[in-house]
Amino acid sequence: MKYPVRRVFKCKIDGKIYRPGDEYPTRDKKRAEFLQKGGFIGRPAKPAPPVEVKESVEEPDVSEVPKPRHIGGGTYELPDGRKVKGREAAYAEMEGE
Repeated sequence: MKYPVRRVFKCKIDGKIYRPGDEYPTRDKKRAEFLQKGGFIGRPAKPAPPVEVKESVEEPDVSEVPKPRHIGGGTYELPDGRKVKGREAAYAEMEGE
């Protein structure tokens, strides 16, 4: 079990220094009781409740939406192969299709 640390102490078993906010892991109940009586650790930490997983909503894939392709000089090629001068004109043509 894991116990929350209340006061700084050095564990005689593993030699590690535990500080408030740490968790002290042990399965030895006698050791835990000894440390609790000294005020070094608190009651066993409760396990976190299970987190409910929600199903994700699939977003539409933006990469599948056809876009005009810039071919240089302010000219755009539409998905149907036509060429149009100007970005706004290209998007307007695509909306009209």
